[in-house]
Amino acid sequence: MKITEVETIQLPYLNNIPWVRARTHDRIVGLGEAFCGANAVAAYIHSDLAPRRVGLDPLEPGIPVCASETLATRSQFLDVLKTDATDYVMLEISWCGDHPDAVRPSTRAT
Repeated sequence: MKITEVETIQLPYLNNIPWVRARTHDRIVGLGEAFCGANAVAAYIHSDLAPRRVGLDPLEPGIPVCASETLATRSQFLDVLKTDATDYVMLEISWCGDHPDAVRPSTRAT
């Protein structure tokens, strides 16, 4: 499986959320999103990220995976980290609890 296309999508009614869609030659489509700085994110994807990722296998090591802040609890983050399902986590303190609750899963990753 190889990535054949990486594109960004910005919807008029959600103009601060850039969506990223990656397609493979096997017709598999991956969708991701960021929040804030939509124009800067889209520019980076088109100028730097997409040219380096097209032609690569998305399942091969070397393409980092980030777990979202929508994993709301410490145990959800720990489950993801224990299975090596992600390379990075984005902790949202207001969802995960106070500072000590955020530090515990982040130190598990090291």
